[in-house]
Amino acid sequence: MTTALILIALYGAYGTFCIRFLLHARQWLEGVCSSTVPGVGRKSGPATLACAAADLLLFTRLLRTNGALWIGEWIFHVSLVLVLLRHLRYMLEPVPAWVWALQPWGLAAGYLLPFALAYILTIRIATTQELYSSRRNLVLLAALFLIGLSGVLMHALRKPDLVGIKAFMMGMVTFSPAPWPGGLLLTLHVILAIAIVPILPTHIFIAPVTIMEARMRDDGLHGVLHGR
Repeated sequence: MTTALILIALYGAYGTFCIRFLLHARQWLEGVCSSTVPGVGRKSGPATLACAAADLLLFTRLLRTNGALWIGEWIFHVSLVLVLLRHLRYMLEPVPAWVWALQPWGLAAGYLLPFALAYILTIRIATTQELYSSRRNLVLLAALFLIGLSGVLMHALRKPDLVGIKAFMMGMVTFSPAPWPGGLLLTLHVILAIAIVPILPTHIFIAPVTIMEARMRDDGLHGVLHGR
């Protein structure tokens, strides 16, 4: 019964998220196609690409706005990417060599993740601006903190059944259900991961193209203002 409930929740949550993502991407695309803002839709040059890459990888816009928050956000996002890549070993068979190579980095990032989130939460709660402390953002960050903390506790204190987790995840991916391996921390870890799906901001998954569009818009407006 537990296995069925968790599978239904996983499929339902991530299926709903995919629909939300597609609707958001369609809305964004329609907005870009109908935009009359200078720079939108024009061909990008090397300088624009370089600036957009810096915005995406180094969060330069946030650095200019809030340096204290920037360091925490950058460490958090890098750690999260490494942790997610580490988790690919549960969903791929055979596991690619590059995923195995990232395992030590993902493990270190997993321990760093809760500290980065605690730092971000502290900064955001202390900041009175709504931009940094909206209720939805705080709930999402708190849930991510608990997910990261439960992951650390599982690794450090009570290791779960890794073989059982692999079998369950492979069964989910291939639509051939396997028994849920159980364990209080693991169940909490997965329930929290399911719970945050409805509040995940879908725009982050098309961040590269939206950042590029924003950079081209800035360049276009700059050209208009300076008669370029």
